[in-house]
Amino acid sequence: MSESKTIYQKLLAAKKDFTAISKDHKNPHFKSEYYDINDIHKMVDPIFHEHGLMVLNPIVEGKMVTQIVDVETGEKLESSFKIEYNANPQKVGSEITYLRRYLLSSLIGLKAEDDDGNLASKKQAPKAPPTKPKIKEMEAAKEAISNGKVTVSQLFEKYDLTLEQIADFNEVITKKQ
Repeated sequence: MSESKTIYQKLLAAKKDFTAISKDHKNPHFKSEYYDINDIHKMVDPIFHEHGLMVLNPIVEGKMVTQIVDVETGEKLESSFKIEYNANPQKVGSEITYLRRYLLSSLIGLKAEDDDGNLASKKQAPKAPPTKPKIKEMEAAKEAISNGKVTVSQLFEKYDLTLEQIADFNEVITKKQ
């Protein structure tokens, strides 16, 4: 009789068959490229199934959860992230898809082109200082999140700020959570 493998042994064996995934989809809003959740599953699922593993994505207590389950033993690995409340179901659906993609990628250590790292290693042109209206917009956003009037996800909708500008007041966001 063969010895049963742990979920970690099965995941290690499966990872040997993974390839780096390319970012074939374009996000015109942020002028960036990304890989789709379906692209990940096209590669991962057949390999996982060969090793007796499967991926589940339940939503538990307001959190998007990604689980890798050993179907033989029921043993599982999981990662989760809180879903921001939003009354708009399309926005919640988008957030869930985004979280599914990145939770699974992180959980399995998926190799992908690191565009953030590539951007960071390039010499950046100096940024122009924010204009007075932009400073007022940033201050209004800081006050709104400090007072609980908006969530982090609502900042992008309500205020005309870049990711860098939102990162400038990350301490406000962190204190609020």
